[in-house]
Amino acid sequence: MLLSKKSTRSLPVAYRCVEAAAASFTRDYNISDIARQMGKSATTLSNKLNQNVDSHMLGLIEAEAIQLITQDFRILNAMALHAGKVLFDLPDANLTREELTVLNLSLMESQGELAKSMRVALEHNHITETDFTIIEKTALESITSTLQIVAELREMVGRKLPGRAESLKVA
Repeated sequence: MLLSKKSTRSLPVAYRCVEAAAASFTRDYNISDIARQMGKSATTLSNKLNQNVDSHMLGLIEAEAIQLITQDFRILNAMALHAGKVLFDLPDANLTREELTVLNLSLMESQGELAKSMRVALEHNHITETDFTIIEKTALESITSTLQIVAELREMVGRKLPGRAESLKVA
């Protein structure tokens, strides 16, 4: 799809959700403060966020700057959703070996809970909204734990792990 200033105002609904996400910053934040931090004119930035103004378009770098300043990533989330993707925050890696073991056990436990929730829902041949809420919650917890484990292991690559016996000696 060719996007121009004229064609973007008649975008399909899915694209307009991204535009609406950007526009919603004007409701929730002081755009003048954001514009000042970006080194931009508050009027110009407001026009770029206004869905009814055809003469100004929000650029990708500007959208990123707004999100970094506010630490609110609704535009990025709307873009990902439109593309059929979801976003997760990458966890910091700073767990001890024992905490990593507990996290791994917790992951296995949440996967078991997910399997049980799905089995119970499917046994009834009907998934209720409550069933789905439980399934979705346990699935997201499982994904988050998996990402944490991967981040922890990434930090361990190429370095000696503390608390490990150098060798096994038999007397």
